[in-house]
Amino acid sequence: MKKRILSLLMALVMVLSVMTVAAMAKGVQTFADVKESDWFYDAVCYVTDNGLMNGTGSGFAPQQTTSRAMLWAVLSRVDGQNAKRNANDWYAAAQLWAIQHDISDGTAPEAPITREQLAAMLYRYAQRKGLVRAAAYADLSGFADAASVSAYADEAMQWAVSRGLISGDPASDGTLWLRPRDGATRAQIAKILWVWLGA
Repeated sequence: MKKRILSLLMALVMVLSVMTVAAMAKGVQTFADVKESDWFYDAVCYVTDNGLMNGTGSGFAPQQTTSRAMLWAVLSRVDGQNAKRNANDWYAAAQLWAIQHDISDGTAPEAPITREQLAAMLYRYAQRKGLVRAAAYADLSGFADAASVSAYADEAMQWAVSRGLISGDPASDGTLWLRPRDGATRAQIAKILWVWLGA
């Protein structure tokens, strides 16, 4: 009898182990455009396993530019909101959430999000949650285009750089550029979320 119970327990442990491994990998297994060798692989695993980002219908689309609405949806999920989607206006609930919580003004939902807009929204959310320390700001003077950061995003960009969420883009001569007006890809958003929340 004891041997049967022990055998059953061992079988149960093996099944649970297999299920755990499958659960850990579930986010990426279905994406043909995400490989283990990709720099964003772990980040995509994290955001998909935690329900923060989903596929696009044609894979994860790591190089697709992220829209403002996509970031509202992601941040509302980080906040534990299960924003209901509908076919005609998939981002409406997340847009309302972003406006109500002073994360965004809710305008231009389909527009590509810029790096400084991304920093600003992340910063507002972090402030709301009490996650910003007084000393958590970086000096941006080492970046060649620091002066091109919009005034509204300057403090947010300092915070994002200090946290390692946004880093410089090195030129061939070693100059670092923030590129605040450039867009952010889905892979970059996944990596930022992983660094910020999971790594």
